[in-house]
Amino acid sequence: MKFFATSLAAASLALATTIAAPATAQVQGNIATIDTPSVIIGTTAFQNAYQQVSTTYKPQIDTRRTRSEERQTLLRQLDTNSDGDLDQAEQTAAAGTPQATRIQAIDQEIQGLSAQIDGARIYAVEQILAQYSPALQEVVQAQSIQMIVSPEAIVYAPQQADITQQVTTSLNAKVPSVQIVPPQGWQPNRNTVALYQQIQQVLLQAQAIQQAQAAQQQQQQALILVTDTGVGIVPEDQAKIFDRFYRVDTARSRQTGNSGLGLAISTAIAQAHKGTITVTSQPGQGSTFTVSLPISS
Repeated sequence: MKFFATSLAAASLALATTIAAPATAQVQGNIATIDTPSVIIGTTAFQNAYQQVSTTYKPQIDTRRTRSEERQTLLRQLDTNSDGDLDQAEQTAAAGTPQATRIQAIDQEIQGLSAQIDGARIYAVEQILAQYSPALQEVVQAQSIQMIVSPEAIVYAPQQADITQQVTTSLNAKVPSVQIVPPQGWQPNRNTVALYQQIQQVLLQAQAIQQAQAAQQQQQQALILVTDTGVGIVPEDQAKIFDRFYRVDTARSRQTGNSGLGLAISTAIAQAHKGTITVTSQPGQGSTFTVSLPISS
């Protein structure tokens, strides 16, 4: 519970910085803002479900991590010139080898394991989302709200305009708990999957903020956070992406002309100013890079 409560506080700080364009409509009555991912994250059912998934699906989580490590070991065996990159010649030579065959099997296994883990979380979100509209309508009626605006659509709104917490409270009453084991044949709908991806991104950014704040408490630091919504980076690659010429996706790097120097150069610049660059990432959910620079007294 403490993680999610702290994460929400950090996420709120991050989300507050994204407010953008003005709302100009003239409306008779109250105007409110709401952040849907934070509504879901704040519910007791969501927090308990995520903790239950970590326990119930621990074998799948552990196996996925082990298979990812095995995959990297096999890739290193195929990297004959040890440059951290499988070039075209190495990929051609690797075709049909036991390592390549095993990697293909591992990829399929990891995909299946991830489907189970993500499916459990998405199923939990779907059950909460089913009561989102009734909970929202309850708050709208109680506060005589005539219009709800996304936080990203306004320049400024007073704190009392944010009904995120009120809707979360209503949801807690309507959905005190959820199941995490989907029934046979269940398939998530597209809206739930999209919301799940947003939730994962908020949690990822909140985790990065927590880590940055912890480092900042140790000494006065200026922090710069850069977040993307890309494919993410597997744990075993996260320590290597700052090395010169290291590229996670070699095939895509060849297509785009990337040389694997960007993060290495960024790290050198940060270190020249006695700073650091770190990354927090989850595969399929994007990455957050944190630049920490000391503040001169």
